[in-house]
Amino acid sequence: MTLEETAKTNLTRLINRSLVQVEWSDSTGRARSCRVHLIHVVLISKLEELNLIQSSQTSSIGTARYLWIDNNRAHDLSRRNGDFRTHSIIFSNLQELHDPVFERLSLNFKLLREIDFENAPVEYLPEEIGNLWYLRYLSLRHSKIKMLPKSIGKLHNLLTLDLKGSFVVEIPYEIRYMCKLQYFVAYIVDLFNHYTIDSDQGVKINGRVIGSLESLKKLCYLDFPSQNGEHFGRELRRSKRLRNLGITKLKSNCGEALCGAIKQMPNLYALNISAVKENEVLELESMSPPPSLHRLRLHGQLMMLPGWIAELENLVKISLHWSSISNDSLKILGDLPKLLEFWLYEGYNGVELHLEQGKFKNLKHLALRRLYKLEKVVIDGGSLPCLETLEIGPSPLMKEAPTGIGSFECLKNLGFYNLPKKFAKKILQVTAWITGN
Repeated sequence: MTLEETAKTNLTRLINRSLVQVEWSDSTGRARSCRVHLIHVVLISKLEELNLIQSSQTSSIGTARYLWIDNNRAHDLSRRNGDFRTHSIIFSNLQELHDPVFERLSLNFKLLREIDFENAPVEYLPEEIGNLWYLRYLSLRHSKIKMLPKSIGKLHNLLTLDLKGSFVVEIPYEIRYMCKLQYFVAYIVDLFNHYTIDSDQGVKINGRVIGSLESLKKLCYLDFPSQNGEHFGRELRRSKRLRNLGITKLKSNCGEALCGAIKQMPNLYALNISAVKENEVLELESMSPPPSLHRLRLHGQLMMLPGWIAELENLVKISLHWSSISNDSLKILGDLPKLLEFWLYEGYNGVELHLEQGKFKNLKHLALRRLYKLEKVVIDGGSLPCLETLEIGPSPLMKEAPTGIGSFECLKNLGFYNLPKKFAKKILQVTAWITGN
């Protein structure tokens, strides 16, 4: 098994033994947030007793396998001498981080394998970071860093580089020397443009760099260059081990180059593709994704679904934004046997949306969001028998409650957003009838 699969297996075992508690999971059954509850204090105490973990809140200045620096106690590193047993340092709840910290890390903790700067006020990385040759995990998630130093290329053993939520927009050429890199995440979610195609902003990277990172398993998100798109696609083909791929700013004339690259990725599990703008057509008809694909998100004009989507028998989740599909496309999606979650966002231009009998047999979550031309939703009896969550709106022209909504036996969550008052009155009548009130 891969490292990720091993981690998931161990986490599942801990959950089944009630040592870890799931706070919430999505409609596909994935645990998205977990916590250790009643035995947390006992675990920390035992780990400190065994000198496996040490918090900066403790009075001792010894060393441990894992150091946890919090409450602005990063200066404590200056009082610690290097120790070969220290493999991991985690920073949390820091308001400021002084420059000498990096110097201490490179001088006193040369055998570090993991550094977690998530949410830390890091604005830049010094060249000294390249001296940590044994580093395997580096997280700068939600930090303030804007660029990476060229010395990052010295981290030949790095497996994970997490830049999600940082301000990095371009990756240095030297990253091509990190030939063992498996998980590379670098994008920011722009909440100010939440309802536009620019909400997920990827990074720029040289095509030759991608061609050198043949060990990659996760790559999210990259801007697909409009110039030299064919060359970029040829380099991307060398990433044959990819399981998760995210592409942004794709132009129509580059669609075929991307499709050619994806054909060489037999293990692809999740695929996210965003066009350069909302009305840009995604030319993806020539794609031949692996049948094992579980998650698919397409942002851009489709007009009609590519034929290969009907062959995705293992697809669990699909999200279509600005796709402008027809009701015939819904019939194709409704026949996918394992589909559990379906998001349709500004992606339907019809007046009436019809969900026919026998379709979406296992679907649990249906979101029909921002369908401005929609006036009516018709749901035949026997359709959506497993539906647990239904979201509709804004749809200002919709004045009637979806027909057949009262037949949902598994429905738990019902959400309507910015709909006309006439609709609100009718849906209250329907829900009162469903609940017996």
